[in-house]
Amino acid sequence: MSLDLQLSIGDDGRLPRADDLMYAFGSFRPSERMLLSEICRREGGQDLVLEAFKKYMEVWANADWLEEYNVQKIAIWMSVNAPEELISDVVALSKDNIGSEAPNRKLTYSVFLDELVHRHKA
Repeated sequence: MSLDLQLSIGDDGRLPRADDLMYAFGSFRPSERMLLSEICRREGGQDLVLEAFKKYMEVWANADWLEEYNVQKIAIWMSVNAPEELISDVVALSKDNIGSEAPNRKLTYSVFLDELVHRHKA
């Protein structure tokens, strides 16, 4: 199986699709973190990063288990690098999902939000 992912900004300024960009949260290499930062600075970029984040978090929320560090590392990065508007959006998303009756969904978003709040500048 081959994945044809676009994890870069095209020469024409075209941004990656959220379905592709969600994979940047998975490996979260320095180059992917730089890409996410750059996309956030572009028009419509914060919405794209939020959509990719939602897709990534859904994978963990719907799984049978959670490797907590995989969501904590994103919270740590966002607490320092994400624009305030994006942080507000992910906090609201997390709070909406913490009320879930699905145990892993609740855990996934709780772990993320706890780390974000702990690390974010007051």
